[in-house]
Amino acid sequence: MSEKKVVSRDTVIALGIVCIILAAGLVGAAMNYTSIICYKENTIALLNSQITSIQSQINDLNSS
Repeated sequence: MSEKKVVSRDTVIALGIVCIILAAGLVGAAMNYTSIICYKENTIALLNSQITSIQSQINDLNSS
């Protein structure tokens, strides 16, 4: 009395399409966040450079 449940071909195709759409969205989100992180890292590097420059100016003024 074992009955087999058969999934229709349309259901498999629909689930495959949904998986592809979700995977594409995940890749897009990862690329977006990667570019945001890169921009923020560049901003941090610029600010650190400015801090170093200002500290150098302060040290020069203190020594003179």
